[in-house]
Amino acid sequence: MKTMFCRRGGGASGVVLVLTICIVLLYWFIYGGGDGNGPVRSSLDIKPMDISSHNAINARQIPDGRARDCKKIEYDLNSLPRASVLLHVTNQDRVTVLTSVLSILDKTRTPPQLLLELLLVYHHVSEDVLNYLENDTKKLQKVHLVEIKRETDMTTKSKLMAAMGVAKGDVLVFLDADVECNVGWLEPILAKIAKNDKIVAVPVKDTIDSLSYKYETISRPVKTIFSWDLQLAYFEVTFKELANVRSEKELLTTPAMTGTAFAIAKKHLSTITKFPFDDSLELSFILWHCGWELRLVPCSKIGALGAYELSKIPVQHTMGKVAELWLGDYKKIFYSIREDIEQKNVQRRAEAAYPT
Repeated sequence: MKTMFCRRGGGASGVVLVLTICIVLLYWFIYGGGDGNGPVRSSLDIKPMDISSHNAINARQIPDGRARDCKKIEYDLNSLPRASVLLHVTNQDRVTVLTSVLSILDKTRTPPQLLLELLLVYHHVSEDVLNYLENDTKKLQKVHLVEIKRETDMTTKSKLMAAMGVAKGDVLVFLDADVECNVGWLEPILAKIAKNDKIVAVPVKDTIDSLSYKYETISRPVKTIFSWDLQLAYFEVTFKELANVRSEKELLTTPAMTGTAFAIAKKHLSTITKFPFDDSLELSFILWHCGWELRLVPCSKIGALGAYELSKIPVQHTMGKVAELWLGDYKKIFYSIREDIEQKNVQRRAEAAYPT
């Protein structure tokens, strides 16, 4: 699986190019609906429609990606905290957002007594996106719209800030609107945070094909790591790491997170948001250095559109500040790689962010 994170160079011969075009055309024919209007994601089992007029909310059928040990767990739902789910919409198409919404509201995947509310958080979306958000959700119970009115881009920090004064749950779950929640995804997160509220819980992502919408389960969890130039990457959990845990349901350590799916105890929100950060890597360093733990929750499975494609890895814009503040003596390795970043300028910005 590691090979899918590597780009391959080299040119293509004419024969390979022709074969590639044929394969693409065949793929388009199978999944494109054949009407000449572009690809139709027919495997969704839902159509772009006004779901507010329907009493029953049904998500499409997808494979249960949980391990055998996870399926055996029986949770005492009455003892678990209730959750606010914040779904972040950034101009995703209507079908993608509805897929996410349906998967969260589906009673067979999310116990209703654990879901306090579903907040659709949007920021600088088009008029078309805003229209379908308003029209398709206005009659859905527990669903509310929240607008981020800041002029900046939607960062990990702005996602957390959007929950301030709005979200009411004991646990806050932050998801991007291109995910699809699987069976029993919420209970393991809530159970782990209820046991230790300093855990920042990260569900394990399966992948959803960007064209066909086929849901594919992964055999081993994938964690987020970072390179010496402080950009994020994905890495399969090794067999050695898996051998060190008692069962498939045990928490796994991850050095960082992308910020696309994670959960925290609400009681810590105000403390975390006081730190000056924007990107998910910077938040990851803050969490590890300041008493929290980043943990993968293998029993919590969600699908994500093109989950491990290179284009899905969020670019980190504050690498210099992270190196200056958190790497200690190892920052010299960062600066040896990133010769384009001037250390003196970074030091001034870091001192401004964290005045002594």
